[in-house]
Parts: sequence; structure tokens; C-alpha cells
Amino acid sequence: MARGSLSETLDHMIIALDENIISKEVLIAFRAEYDACLKLINGYILYLKKQKIDDL
Repeated sequence: MARGSLSETLDHMIIALDENIISKEVLIAFRAEYDACLKLINGYILYLKKQKIDDL
């Protein structure tokens, strides 16, 4: 769910840029935050999967 919400937020930011609500610089800054958050989420998911395998 977290990855889906993050991707949905990126979609909203792209639409906001297309509608001239935000600047390209704001989108670029958000994209950096997006990439960092996605790495954290993916790392946490892998950690949880590893824990589940180790518990078996």
C-alpha cells in the first residue's frame, strides 16, 4: 500500500506541474524525496520478507 500511495502522489505532482500549479523545480525536488522514500520502503519490505523466511 505504501508504494502505491507514493506512486499516486508522484502522479498528482506531475498533474500539478502540467496544470502550472507547481514549478519544475518543485517536481524535481519531490522526485528526489520520492526516490529516497521508495528505497526505504523497498528495503523495509525486503527486511520483512527475510524475517519471515528466517522464522520458518
